[in-house]
Amino acid sequence: YGNNYLCIDDFITHTTDNSEVNAIIEDGIKAYHEWETYRGILPVISEIKDVITKRLCASDGYDENEIAGIVGKTADMLLCGLKENLNDGNMQKCLDMLKRRAKL
Repeated sequence: YGNNYLCIDDFITHTTDNSEVNAIIEDGIKAYHEWETYRGILPVISEIKDVITKRLCASDGYDENEIAGIVGKTADMLLCGLKENLNDGNMQKCLDMLKRRAKL
């Protein structure tokens, strides 16, 4: 128990309460699915950042590399907080609408 990792043998030998085991397994499965979904939409997130950057550069004339860094950090902060609600479908809709509105 010196680390934060448990294996099924730890539960079999140290507990008879299956609810604890089930809760840990369910939490792990949920976290994996959130990670997998977020990982799958990273290309769309990257494209959203690019569209925002191009739109800002077109309207304000700022340096694209500077704006890209600011947009990237801001989008990461925003989207990381929404991780459990994101999926490929709604991110693609967001990107499509952003492109239409930005006229890109």
